[in-house]
Amino acid sequence: MVAGAAHGGGSGPAGAPPRLPRLLCLHGFQTSARILEAQLARAGWGRLAECHALDAPFVSRGPPPPEVLRAFPGLGPHREWWNAEKLPGGGGYDYRGVEVSVAAVDDALRAAAERGEPFDGLLGFSQGAGLAHFVMCLAGEREAAAEESARGGGTPAPRFSVLIGGFSSRHGGHRALLERCRGEAGWRGYPSIHIWGARDPAKMGAQRLVRTFPEGLALSMEHPGGHIVPALGVADLERVQRLLLRHQLPKVSPSPTSSL
Repeated sequence: MVAGAAHGGGSGPAGAPPRLPRLLCLHGFQTSARILEAQLARAGWGRLAECHALDAPFVSRGPPPPEVLRAFPGLGPHREWWNAEKLPGGGGYDYRGVEVSVAAVDDALRAAAERGEPFDGLLGFSQGAGLAHFVMCLAGEREAAAEESARGGGTPAPRFSVLIGGFSSRHGGHRALLERCRGEAGWRGYPSIHIWGARDPAKMGAQRLVRTFPEGLALSMEHPGGHIVPALGVADLERVQRLLLRHQLPKVSPSPTSSL
């Protein structure tokens, strides 16, 4: 289920500024769409985009961290995109349920496009950022395959991603795709914004991820905090806003097959 938007406006009357970019937002491990919306609202992201958060399909197997309960009381049930189990022999991890989560994101993107309101990009925090990057790589491969076979149409792929405290998936089944999604392998990449904290335990994973992107496609920034959705300074806000507006999808009409 996609929760309500946390935003600062829309297209408005004639003469008003252009509409804000629309982001499908994927929350972190053992949190929820409502928690991510609260995080984004506190950090002022509503000035930059319409942020529509999606709940992960699985209820958390364990209790959320105490700091989550303290900071966001009453915003459960807490959910997760997958539960990671280490594979024997150092072969990475098995992300139990990740295929269901990828399908849930695909469904949300397709439903929005059929309403004539496609999402311009993905925003992910923590586990949600790992999922967002994989979905973007998968969408890129699908687009490339469609171009090679001269097929058109289909659900518009998001144009960019915002990855906060992110990382590259370590799921064994994702390895081949993500190996192809590296700048040195001729990957076309996609425009992206990478944000991490100076005191973020996920900092090294986020930095490794940004180095896999072709030069010029990744905008990176560090904030002084930890593993949080940060408020951005004026200069960083302007950098992010320029990228978001540059990669908006054109306005489209609702699909005639849509029931809405």
